[in-house]
Amino acid sequence: MKFKSLKYGTVFLIMLICMISIVNGQAKKYTISGHIANLPDGVTFYLIQVGNDGGADTISRVKSKNQQFIFKSSLENEGQLAFVKMDTLKVKLESRSKTWLTLFLDSSSSNIRLKGDIKVWPDVEISGSELTKQFEQFNSQLKTFANILNQKLKGNKLTFEEVQKEYGIWYLNKMDSLNDSYIVPYLLFKNGTLDIMAREAGLLKMSDKQKNSFYGKKLKDMISGIKASKNIGIGKVIPDFEIKTPEGKTKSVRKLATQAKYTLIDFWAYWCKPCRDEIPNLKKVYAAFQDRGFNILSISTDPSVLKWKQALKEDNTPWLNGMQVENPSKDIFGLTAIPAYILLNDKAEIIQMDINSKYFSESLGTIRGAPIFVVDSKRLRVDDLYKLIEVMLEEDKLKN
Repeated sequence: MKFKSLKYGTVFLIMLICMISIVNGQAKKYTISGHIANLPDGVTFYLIQVGNDGGADTISRVKSKNQQFIFKSSLENEGQLAFVKMDTLKVKLESRSKTWLTLFLDSSSSNIRLKGDIKVWPDVEISGSELTKQFEQFNSQLKTFANILNQKLKGNKLTFEEVQKEYGIWYLNKMDSLNDSYIVPYLLFKNGTLDIMAREAGLLKMSDKQKNSFYGKKLKDMISGIKASKNIGIGKVIPDFEIKTPEGKTKSVRKLATQAKYTLIDFWAYWCKPCRDEIPNLKKVYAAFQDRGFNILSISTDPSVLKWKQALKEDNTPWLNGMQVENPSKDIFGLTAIPAYILLNDKAEIIQMDINSKYFSESLGTIRGAPIFVVDSKRLRVDDLYKLIEVMLEEDKLKN
């Protein structure tokens, strides 16, 4: 896979200046104006952006008037994804219609215009954003090619493995044709069929501006996380990552683990009923053993800081709580469900895991080849956790 080198000249210099202004913190202002025929007055539209934590945040809302609406906002990162969503309380759409449209933003997207008819929303004409146009063209070409492959598969002209191979070759060749576009890191980041080697090869061939874009940074973090996940295993030191406390302080998980004999890492979320149902049991274990060196570190995977803090008040947990920075629960540990528990010793070594992970194969009893240490039911919850901590502390007492 190769990417063509940058074309030097006036266009490049203009793009470089724009890029530098954003990197230096000078956010680029932009507007999104809608001119939608048959749009009633008072219809609410939302401008939503994908944040650094991967969640989607509403950054502005406006109401329509005279078949128009306008957003004014600022671009913090090149290649950031945004959505314009319509509230359908006052408008009836076809049952299969989406209520939102997708925009790709960069420095050149200073005045984006949406033109169309409410009857066919969100299929409107988008101008003023070449990046969005490029993204739409790619998706259209991908859909056409996917249909061709499906027909070949149905007609037994290709096996499933051959279809996958053709799809991969087509996809990566398309990356080449997109040259220096900001959608390249996005496509490499989002495509779940690409392995780590393909993603890393793509990253290495990107320009600096692509690497420093919104999804370029996310792609780098993803690759680092996947590499770190290869070191997950019983007896191995946990890959280090950071949390942010309710007070806004950033702390190293590995360093926190060294401050107690045993630390239970608890991945949870305010919306997860099984997570919160387990809290009384965690409180029971903590109360019994915290003065003998047992600690709990609850790490929230929540998209909302406010709802996380509200849940902390409701649950009143006496141990340290933090919200994950970036997304280690998925990028490093590959978690597919919560709650998820990891027990560490004072060297930050993994003693036992109770997790569902895309990197974990229960039938093989391994995490990427590292053996899983099994005590009784392999679980770190309810009575199993209590018994395990009690046994380990007693064994430590006998050793001393």
